[in-house]
This record gives sequence, structure tokens and C-alpha cells, in this order.
Amino acid sequence: MIRQISVDELINCHEFSALLQEYADECPPKSNLPHTYNEETYKALEKSGVLQSFGAFGDDGELLGFITLIITMLPKYTSLIGATESFFVASRHRKTGAGIRLLRAAEAKATELGAFGMLVSAPCGGKLAEVMSMSGYEESDIIFFKGLK
Repeated sequence: MIRQISVDELINCHEFSALLQEYADECPPKSNLPHTYNEETYKALEKSGVLQSFGAFGDDGELLGFITLIITMLPKYTSLIGATESFFVASRHRKTGAGIRLLRAAEAKATELGAFGMLVSAPCGGKLAEVMSMSGYEESDIIFFKGLK
């Protein structure tokens, strides 16, 4: 089951810590920054309507994965766009369709809020990058990263 959830609910799910650790193991953070959730920032973004969160839950209520979506204005287009901030499904649940259902829920919310499109970032060579083209997305840009410390 996919449903929209609050940041509080996401962070307080029993499985969230384990999912976050698996996410960090699979997608190592840049510049050795830890994968931590700054609750104050997430809650402020949520309160302002910029951040939308969805969870995928098993029949037993277990959190299988999550997606956090930011809806923001792109000044160069003067239009809203949806962008995934985090998108992760536990590896043992990836063949359940939870990931595509999370993505479709985020797309529906972005559409409802007036976004003209969605940007989904995926680690180079990662599992998500492999499946995005099969999900109706096309590779459009390359993001480069350089640590500054």
C-alpha cells in the first residue's frame, strides 16, 4: 500500500533507521557526510507545502520504502517542477512493484500541485538508474559533484 505520510510518521517508522542504513550503504554519501535527516528542515519544508512524502507499506504495516518529493519553481521556466529528494526501496522489496507505485504517487501529487514535470536523481550505475528509462523517464542531464572541504 502506498500512502502520503508526514515527516514525523516517516522518521518514526520502526524500519526507517534500517532503510536509511541500507540507502547509505548502497548510495555512499558525498564527502563522507552521513545520511541523516534534519527533522527541523524537513518539517519546515513540509509545513510550507514544498515537501511531500510517501511510504510503501507491506500488508503487516512494515515500511518497505519511501520517496520525498520537493515541488519548487524553476525560475528559468517560471513553472513548478517536482524533484525527488530521496527515493529508496529496500532491496528485498524491489520486485514487489513498491518503487514504481511510490514514483507514480509522487507524479500524481506533482501533477495535482501544478508541476509540469518530474526530475528523479539516481546514483550513477545504481539500480534506480537502471529502471528509470523503463518507467517513462529519459536521461536529460548529468550532475557532477565535487567536495569542497
